Amino acid sequence: MLEDVPVHGSRSDLRNTRAATHQRNFSLDFRHVTSSNGPPPGCGHQRNRSLDSVLQRIPEDMTPTSPEGAPLRLPMEIPAPRLALPPDVPAGSDDSGIHTPPDAADEELPPPPAAARSRESLDSGNPEDTDKPPDPPDSVVEPPKSEISAAETSKNKDFLLRLFESKLFDMSMAISYLFNSKEPGVQSYLANKLFSFPFEDVDFYLPQLATMYIEMGDVADVLKPYLVYRCKQSAEFSLRLAWLLTAFSADVKRSKAIKLRDSILAEEIRPAARRGHHRSQSDASALRLVTPSGRHLGDLASGRAFDNGCVCGEQCSCGAPRLAPQTQFLQALTNIGRRLAGVADKERRNGRLRAELASLDLNLPARVWLPLHHRPHCVLRIPPHAAAVLNSKDKVSNNIKESWESKLARMRSSSPYGSLAGWRLLGCIVKVGDDLRQEMLAAQLLRRLQAVWDLERVPLRLHPYEILCLDKESGLIQPVLNSVSLHQIKKQSGASLRAWLELEHGPATSEGFMRAQNNFVESAAAYALTSYLLQLKDRHNGNILLDSAGHIIHIDFGFIFSISPKNLGFESSPFKLTQEFVEVMDGENSDMFQYFKILILRGLIAARKHCDQIIHIVELMRMGGQLACLRSSSAVSSFRARFHLGKTEPQLQTLVDRLVRDAQHSLSTRLYDNYQYYTNGIL
Repeated sequence: MLEDVPVHGSRSDLRNTRAATHQRNFSLDFRHVTSSNGPPPGCGHQRNRSLDSVLQRIPEDMTPTSPEGAPLRLPMEIPAPRLALPPDVPAGSDDSGIHTPPDAADEELPPPPAAARSRESLDSGNPEDTDKPPDPPDSVVEPPKSEISAAETSKNKDFLLRLFESKLFDMSMAISYLFNSKEPGVQSYLANKLFSFPFEDVDFYLPQLATMYIEMGDVADVLKPYLVYRCKQSAEFSLRLAWLLTAFSADVKRSKAIKLRDSILAEEIRPAARRGHHRSQSDASALRLVTPSGRHLGDLASGRAFDNGCVCGEQCSCGAPRLAPQTQFLQALTNIGRRLAGVADKERRNGRLRAELASLDLNLPARVWLPLHHRPHCVLRIPPHAAAVLNSKDKVSNNIKESWESKLARMRSSSPYGSLAGWRLLGCIVKVGDDLRQEMLAAQLLRRLQAVWDLERVPLRLHPYEILCLDKESGLIQPVLNSVSLHQIKKQSGASLRAWLELEHGPATSEGFMRAQNNFVESAAAYALTSYLLQLKDRHNGNILLDSAGHIIHIDFGFIFSISPKNLGFESSPFKLTQEFVEVMDGENSDMFQYFKILILRGLIAARKHCDQIIHIVELMRMGGQLACLRSSSAVSSFRARFHLGKTEPQLQTLVDRLVRDAQHSLSTRLYDNYQYYTNGIL
């Protein structure tokens, strides 16, 4: 069993157990000394531009104070705190409630040698200072270097602490510093800082946190209290963390990551039972024969394959397994996919799929859920005849004249549970035999780019969808509703893209068409810029969708950054821009086409303003060499170069004009579409 994370509730308790002069984060030990000529050789960590701009906005009077009002200083000899508080403990300027007695062994350790001291120092904020020659000597007597070094070190510590304590310090900065810092005190402080961030902010970076836990032993030690705390709060978080640790862990059986995953799945880490009303013996007399048992779990023939025997309702206090039903449910779904791989004919595969789902339905309803959808729910049944085996051309499985709303009404009327007030229809794609970890990274980057454009008020529209990795070769994908692929439009209607939009939304002069055209331009520009930044390949018409409002949506991110189909590098265009796309925009001399180029320019300017928080998402996932798209040594540096940080805005405008021209007249785009038509029948 794993130990609970100790929680100390009040500031007065701390003052009773420690010295009266309790101070926060004594362990922020920045011993590296910077000179006027910048950091010495070998110091690779430097603050980026976005961090400079943040620091300039932090008031100078934010130096933390002790409870007595005196300015807080961080002596270097005090060891780092090792415990963290949950977010419901009141926070104060002195971080009250974070208390950990130092280990006896740590107190006896001698100070580290100079070569092992921290590389975490802050420069002057002006990169040009590193190139300036030293000032000529004059008659003023210089203070000893040791005094200068001590003063600069103290100033750097105070400066960094003010950053960490400022309202501008967010989860993006925290995970960047946690990854780059080699100082144990900083790592401990930042791991404690996670408790102060909203859960959703931390959960966005869960793939990066899991990767650091796997690959960085020192960071794993300080992250564990937070991860254990979150696992005790939520079964959903527990499973997501366990799946990520499975997907990104190497084959080392006794690593820290595998041990944590096994502890989670063995339910050694589970929420404590809540005190309060419990059902009386007479209330449960009819259920006496039902006891917490796992003997039926996983046995589809029993009709109780996902039943853990719990009779407690929402808050379980009987010790029944809470994760095993969900893991067995998802394993049953992925096992169906593995068995279907051996069936050659598509019609036979669809028949086998429906038979398998009918057998699985015998074990439903149950307290299991689809983790792609975050709203609490239980699966009542899986309609067998609504399921289908998908291929590369038909990834969304929507009929082209039927909407999701129409399908929902039709299926509710035929469902035995349709009369229930909370009835809903949820879609899910189960994918087996493919590595979805790279697609998960791409979806994460799309979310970050969309957040940046929303923040900067740039009307670019992406449609990120949820991707969940269960292991290295299986996972779940959220379908894109009310959409059809360009291949389906061409195959079933025979119409061009513009003709299809006019058929769906009205003539070119109608308000409906102009609204759909505007949506098309804003989404096409968003995916054009995203395709350029991520070097997105395999852009055939089966991987590009059009939704009912006119938005272009790209799917299937199996080839990004440094890889392409069969590693041929055939698609040399910066993004896909066919003549049909230009026709929807009224031609290359139209206002809408100029608007398309302006949006790409504005999107690039906004993205490079926040490029560091985008790039470090990729940088963290390089560890361990798990993702094929990041194995090239130049993958991250090339990604950074595509933000063109050194160009002026007029130069960026020239760049965008060239990219659009190259994409519009790309021979490789036409050849790749022809290749997909002759080899896979994709129009």
